[in-house]
Amino acid sequence: MEEVLEELREESRQGTPVLVEGLHDREALLSLGVEGKIVHLNGGRNLLSLLEALEGNARAIVLTDFDQEGEELALKCSRHLRAMGVEPLLDPRERLKRLLRREVKDVEGMARFLLHLGAVGGKE
Repeated sequence: MEEVLEELREESRQGTPVLVEGLHDREALLSLGVEGKIVHLNGGRNLLSLLEALEGNARAIVLTDFDQEGEELALKCSRHLRAMGVEPLLDPRERLKRLLRREVKDVEGMARFLLHLGAVGGKE
């Protein structure tokens, strides 16, 4: 788990944007030490304009929730990012989903779960 989070932290430090569903997911990642550009997709702008603003990036991490709605959103984002020449990174989401299984269904819950367990070294 810590390995996946460290990869997220490093990618983010290098300027790779991280896409999450909501503001609470963004805050959750910040609490886990993931800094840099974190874009919440439910931020009032339409999805396509948010994604178009990422044009020019080599890649973007898609870290939507682990439920069916998050799955559909991840696929939609991936298609649009690829069409713009941005490589969508889905591996961190898939690895976290596998590791957390039924324990957690969203990014916000993942942070609460991990911080409660003391399983990760987030920000103080």
